[in-house]
Amino acid sequence: MSETVPTSWLVYCRPGFESDALAELQHHAALQGIACESTHGEGWVSLTRVDGEAVNDLHRQAAFKTLIFARQSLAALPALTLSRDDRLTAILEQVKASRWSFEEIWHETPDTNDGKALAGLIKALTRPLASMLKKTWCAEAECGGRRLHIFWTDGDQVQLAMSFPGNRSELVNGIRRLRFPSRAPSRSTLKLEEAWHEFIPPRGSGTYGLRRICRQLI
Repeated sequence: MSETVPTSWLVYCRPGFESDALAELQHHAALQGIACESTHGEGWVSLTRVDGEAVNDLHRQAAFKTLIFARQSLAALPALTLSRDDRLTAILEQVKASRWSFEEIWHETPDTNDGKALAGLIKALTRPLASMLKKTWCAEAECGGRRLHIFWTDGDQVQLAMSFPGNRSELVNGIRRLRFPSRAPSRSTLKLEEAWHEFIPPRGSGTYGLRRICRQLI
């Protein structure tokens, strides 16, 4: 089996800001002189290298913490169209062909009503797929914190991607889930709480809060 490499840079974004997110990715690709083709859907965009080479260097040098419109930043394999009779085999085969190892698996969808409607299917497939991929997992010391993201855009459309510690969001779908206080005067309360989390980073983690809050609130 020939090795499959991640040729695409996939990012999640807030629906309605796909053109802004894509322009940001194209800017970074141009800075590095890398020719890419673009693809997008509601709540996500991607760039794919036209030379077929791995996108890892571009993904790494365009650090996630510097991106404004991206909720998540991933190095992605070619998208898959799955058989509705057997959705798991194609996923397993692509993971094997990539020779990826990872600590955990996250199933994610676009931040849309159609994406939310896939929750039942994903729940039914999560445990069987985890069992099939168990031999691919490895200990933390060996994997370096790598995470496999399985991005579902439809019941038979999926893209596998990898994220790396220090260059990703640690939130599922890149979205911070906050609970609305019962005594809060308005929904602006959640915006203020989110701003607190983003503007005031943990001690020693840097001072890039302005970019982060722009990403979440626009």
